[in-house]
Amino acid sequence: ASFWKLSILGLLLGLHFATFISSVKITTVINATVLVNTTPAITLIIYWAWSKEMPPITKLLGLSLCMSGIFLISMAEISFSSSSIIGDLMALIAAALWAAYLIIGKPIREKIDIISAMTPIYFVGCLVLMILSLMISGFKFPTQNQWAPLVGLAIFPTAIGHTLHFSSMKALRPYQTSVLALLEPVVATILAYFIFNEVPAPPFVIGAVIVLLGIFLIVRR
Repeated sequence: ASFWKLSILGLLLGLHFATFISSVKITTVINATVLVNTTPAITLIIYWAWSKEMPPITKLLGLSLCMSGIFLISMAEISFSSSSIIGDLMALIAAALWAAYLIIGKPIREKIDIISAMTPIYFVGCLVLMILSLMISGFKFPTQNQWAPLVGLAIFPTAIGHTLHFSSMKALRPYQTSVLALLEPVVATILAYFIFNEVPAPPFVIGAVIVLLGIFLIVRR
């Protein structure tokens, strides 16, 4: 894969992070999360139009279950208003950017090892975010208390999480990879139960089961 193709992926990744993080500041966290989780549906539509490959009916059923489950998990807290419309729109743009990242990245991942792919992608993505942050808010050096969370975010969800996510596309189609991200709220709530004794509401439990069933239908051979 050429450096330019990997640079495009880095640009898409950087813009995805920028739009999603900005959306969280403008709209509610739950709105931003639910809307960015429309990525599997957007990915499937674009992939279908791009490849002319009609997914099997079981995959479409699985996607429908996933979207229904996510809505059920979030319906008690999600709200839309005129004041949050810009943030909601930015979350949808973030979802579309992530979908494009996965679809363009699929053929590249099939031809190149993960380290050779992610190094330039992360470099360009960081460059994009640095330029945007300087343009929007100027230079701000992290405080002593901010370093640990920043390093943790850089290592675990980014360097490890996103790398594994991209790596999975060697064996999975883009819409299958994107739907695995819907495990995040489910796993986070399970961890919160054991670590913080936070008991999820019944709608969450039902929604989580529906999401897991949908993911099973999508990723199974």
